[in-house]
Amino acid sequence: MNTSFKENYQWVNLIGVAAIYGYYFAKILPPAGRDVTAEQIVLFASLLVLLVVIHIIGAIVLIALARFKDPDPDERDRLVGLKARRSASWVLALGTAAGMAAAWFTEGNFWVMHTLLASMVLAQLAESATQVFYYRRGF
Repeated sequence: MNTSFKENYQWVNLIGVAAIYGYYFAKILPPAGRDVTAEQIVLFASLLVLLVVIHIIGAIVLIALARFKDPDPDERDRLVGLKARRSASWVLALGTAAGMAAAWFTEGNFWVMHTLLASMVLAQLAESATQVFYYRRGF
């Protein structure tokens, strides 16, 4: 099946975000204290830089394959993007509510910060997965 640049880039995004943040959360959990530490901030920043590098290299590789010559976005691309953003917004809204609950019921900032970060990551994963699903489905 001939796949588009947009679909393949969503695969790069999906795998990169899942791997980088999966590693981050595996490394910091369970928490050592109530607050975010300087080591966790350094780990987060370095992994964020690595994620940007993965996205850049992934885009360069996909462009270099030269079989991707997509026309301008059409109605299908816009509709797929809207559906993906809708699913991501639900995940983000629920994660924000969980972050507010963590602020109310826990001491320190560790759980609040990481609940909000996890909701952003899960929203990004939901958006990419939804786009891949609809591109694969042929919608």
